[in-house]
Amino acid sequence: YAVLARASFGTQGARLPALLRALVACGWYGIQTWFGGQMIYTLAGVLLGHPLGGDPLPGLGISGSQLV
Repeated sequence: YAVLARASFGTQGARLPALLRALVACGWYGIQTWFGGQMIYTLAGVLLGHPLGGDPLPGLGISGSQLV
């Protein structure tokens, strides 16, 4: 990608597309991490035979098992 961006926009002009691509990558990483964490939480509940839960922690809105 970087080589094609430099060919199209030049060395200085390729910085903005690279930065925008990095921001999108950070967003997708966050979404995939959140989704994967939810799946691990659900799988742990299934393997233990009961749903994990508990009282929400103040200020976070999630239980202690979700935080772990």
